[in-house]
Order: sequence, then structure tokens, then C-alpha cells
Amino acid sequence: VTDISCTDDISGSLILVSCSADQTVVVHKRSPRSQDGTHASWIQLQSIKFAPRIMETVAVSFLPGTWSPFFVTGGVDAKVHIFIESEQKFICAVSLQGHEDWVRSLDLVHLSTGDVLLASSSQDRRIRIWRFSRRVVSEDEDSQIDKFAKQLEEMQSNLVGGFAMSKRGHVIKCGSIGSFTVLLESVLIGHHNWIYSVRWSPPELQKGLRVQPLRLLSASMDRTMVIWSPEGSGDGLWVEQVQVGEVGGNRLGFYGGVIGEGGNCILAHGYNGAFHMWRRISELGSWEPVITVSGHYDEVRDLAWDTSTSYIISGSKDQTSRAFGIWSRNDSNEKLIESWHEIARPQVHGHDINAVAFVRGLNHRFISGAEEKVIRVFDASKTFVQSLKNISGLLIDSQDLENRPVSANVPVLGLSNKPIFESTEATDTPVSAVEQTPQLIPGNDVLAEDSYDSTYFDESVTKIARDLSPVVLNSPPLEEQLLQKTLWAEIQKLYGHGNELIALCCNYKGDLIASSCLA
Repeated sequence: VTDISCTDDISGSLILVSCSADQTVVVHKRSPRSQDGTHASWIQLQSIKFAPRIMETVAVSFLPGTWSPFFVTGGVDAKVHIFIESEQKFICAVSLQGHEDWVRSLDLVHLSTGDVLLASSSQDRRIRIWRFSRRVVSEDEDSQIDKFAKQLEEMQSNLVGGFAMSKRGHVIKCGSIGSFTVLLESVLIGHHNWIYSVRWSPPELQKGLRVQPLRLLSASMDRTMVIWSPEGSGDGLWVEQVQVGEVGGNRLGFYGGVIGEGGNCILAHGYNGAFHMWRRISELGSWEPVITVSGHYDEVRDLAWDTSTSYIISGSKDQTSRAFGIWSRNDSNEKLIESWHEIARPQVHGHDINAVAFVRGLNHRFISGAEEKVIRVFDASKTFVQSLKNISGLLIDSQDLENRPVSANVPVLGLSNKPIFESTEATDTPVSAVEQTPQLIPGNDVLAEDSYDSTYFDESVTKIARDLSPVVLNSPPLEEQLLQKTLWAEIQKLYGHGNELIALCCNYKGDLIASSCLA
């Protein structure tokens, strides 16, 4: 199933429409519940085949000013198909053209004027907004307009460069219900990669009434989220109001997002199952990233408590090991609040991680085993230990920090976390979103701007140094920080097994490690 959409009518029935990779769109209906809340059953109304095409997205609602359901769907054929209800079945009334690549997302919203707006996004990096309106004309006017439109379409079919829709738009005739027009209102251009999601802002309560704001959120693989709104002139021109997201890096972008009521909060999700959240600061009018939930997005194979039982590390089939600890802080009333969060991502690997274990007798050192047959030994960075103190209130030994690397990074096309040492003593000043940038020496190569001739030290090198900069935190890290700045240094590899590792453990003295593999 690639998408699903649901709505309820005035009688309490639910209409659910889903599209799937099996090249079908299926319509289900749930009958109204009885007075005692039981005896509500689902029935399949219709299955519509689109073979050999696949529909990627679907949205269902009601025609303007009526309780007559309709749904729109789009996919690999780059068209938006509109289906209306006729004699308990849905028939295709019109197919909207304009997109030049797969249609990835559709969303419908009802306006206070009675019109319905449809937003469609595509891999052609464009968003199209369509307006559904009730059409009120006499029969004579209707026939004259139809005749003129037919002549215009014949002229356009002879033009080179494809189809161009007239200002009249498409007309949908629904029998006794009346006629409706579908008109292209605007084309939004601003993203630089595929647009995977468009979502309208939810209604807002104003003076006791629910009002639908004209606010649209788009999510793209260019790692940005954009809020669009129309200009006040009312000429159909929509402009970018807010843009949030990530800058640089080699990560994939966002698959989807939603905007909170009032337009003050944005939640997005990306390729690796991570959530990203931004909140608007009303005093400044700017947006800032905030802490949200995180965790593995595939099967967890093993986990272990650290030697002080202050946090745990888990290994997963998603090819990462992650550290989870308690965040202790006081609320506005000085009341202690404690919650569990992901505080580091020590290992981002190229193989499924099957086993993890801490080395007893040593602080913040663990071993991991994966399907690659090698046992890897990791030691925590100095910034992790300092951040753990600020986040969880754990006491640390200052002498324990002396020989630790400040951070770690993975070289291009590499699997080992290389330690990064600092040329000067790092400050212990904690930060949250603001980062400190001490001079760094990854291995023996100094990545300090003063060490390079200005001719060769361009912005890209500056950004690499900034991305590798260690960060001491006083709150759980954001997703961007987890990906780049919380790796642990790999200090040793242990070989011997000929098959995939499945279990690891360490004795209580901390001088022996046992491992097992598949036979």
C-alpha cells in the first residue's frame, strides 16, 4: 500500500480509499455505528485497476457545497485522476495534466468560500494548486462554452510543446448535483529535488469559528521544508514564507511532514526513520530545531548496560549502535523532570550489528559484532563524556578525559571511526543548537583554517572542518548532531571468526572477551 486517505460523511459513515503497488485503487466504506456503539462493518465498494501503471498517492473529500464524495489519485503516469460517485460506483471524470514526472503527493482542503483546493507535488520539482468550484451557468451559456472550449482544445492539440489548459478549466458534470469546474490556480517552484509530500495546515479556531488558513507545507529530497501562502493581492500568486531544513551533507531529504495548528510547529520524517521538528519563536519570528523522539528503524538485535548502569547501548539491523540515557532537568517550577532520549550514535556501520557488550573495568568502552565477522572495539570521545555529565548528571573523572579523542569521523568509503584529536584544550562550555569549533587534528592532518593558504582554503573546506567540530551538549542531540558529531573512536579490531558474529560478552574482570558465530 503506497497511500491511504479517509473521510466521514454527515451520516457517520467512513469512506476509505487506498492505492497500492499492485496497480489498484480500492474503495472501502464503514457503515454508521449503532446507538450502542457496535455493529459497524466495513465493505469493499470498488477496486479500480490502473495496470500497468501504479498510483502512488490518493486523497478523498466531498465536492464543493455537497456531501457527494470524490477522490483524486496520481502516480507514475504524471496525471491527477478525479473520480466522482455515480450510482454507488466511482467513475473517472477527468484527468488533470501538467506534471512532467511521477505524482508523489495529493492533499485536499475545504475553504470557507465553499471551494476546494487540491495541492499536487511531483518528481518534476513543482507543486500545482487546483481549485474546485461549483459552476452556475444557464444551459445556453453552457452549450456555447462547451463549443468554444472544444474549438480551443482542437487548436491547442495542433501546437508544438504539449497541452495547455484554458482559463475555463475542466468541467465535471454530476447529474442532479450540478456541475463543477477544476481550474489550475498556481504553480509553485522553489525546490531543487523531488517533492515527496504536500500537506495543508489544519483549521484554526478564530472567534469561536473553525477557519481554514491558506498555508501549505511541502517536503522535498533537497532536505528542505517550505511553507507557502498566497500574497494578499488575491491574483493566485503563492510565495515562500518559511524554509527550514538541513544545509549541506550527503544525506537524503524528507519523505513527508505536517504543520501544527497555528503554523507554529513543523514535524518531518526522513529516509532513516528519523523525526525532525522545528518551532517558531514568536518573539523573534525565527524558527529553531527542537528535540524530538528518535530510535532504531529496524530490528534491535542486542543491547547492554554500561558499567555504571547510567545508559544503554543497542545494536540493530539498521546498521547502527545507539546510546540511550536519562535527560535530567528542571521545569519552570523547579520540579525535576527525567526522560529517556538517544544521546549518541557511536557506530554507523555498513553491516547489520548483531551483538554489543561493554568491557568491564573500563569506563565507556564497548565491543560490537556484525555480519562482517570482525569484532570492533570502541572508546567514547571526550565530548560524549562531557555531554553525558551535562545531560544525565553523571560524575566523571577528569583524569579519565586526558587520553580520550575529542571526537571521531568516518572517512569517505571507510567503515572505521577514526579518532580526532584537538590541538588545543577544548572548552567545557555546554551548547545546545550553537556549536563550538576548536582547532582539530584528524589523525595527523590539521583542519584549521590558519594552517592552509587562503588560495586553497575555500568554503567547502571550511564546512568540512565545521561538520567535524566536536560539540559539548547540555541537552539531547538533534538528529543532525547524532549523525555527524556523536561517533565513538574505533581503537582495535579482533579477527578469527569465519562466519557471521551472533553474540559477545565480557568477563567481570574485564580481561577476557567471548564471542560466537554461526556454524
